[in-house]
Amino acid sequence: MSSVDGEIVDQVAILEFSSCLAVSSGPPNDEAIFGQALYVKGLRPYGFYKIDNSSWIEKYKIQNRIHPHHKDEHFDGYTHYVLCFHDSIFECICKGTSHEVSTGTLMSNIDRMKEKLK
Repeated sequence: MSSVDGEIVDQVAILEFSSCLAVSSGPPNDEAIFGQALYVKGLRPYGFYKIDNSSWIEKYKIQNRIHPHHKDEHFDGYTHYVLCFHDSIFECICKGTSHEVSTGTLMSNIDRMKEKLK
């Protein structure tokens, strides 16, 4: 929360991931995060991480080598991101990200988020 003209307002961060290769959302939650493979590399609850040398990207690269027109370079420029929440983890492999911080509630920003999906 922050204060605008003496009035307390919520702030909402809107994250956008572009050119997504893969997305995953689900367990573990904050109480079981120590079981997540990236925990030993510093992954902690309530954080936003960029994963260097991602084994997840490497996995897709290896799987795709069966394709007759495969080139490892097709995977250049992709980045692995992880967002850790209370009840789940969101992971994404994408080529780009952007963000904005808006005032108001999550519900008051729904229309703005819908516009980004078009």
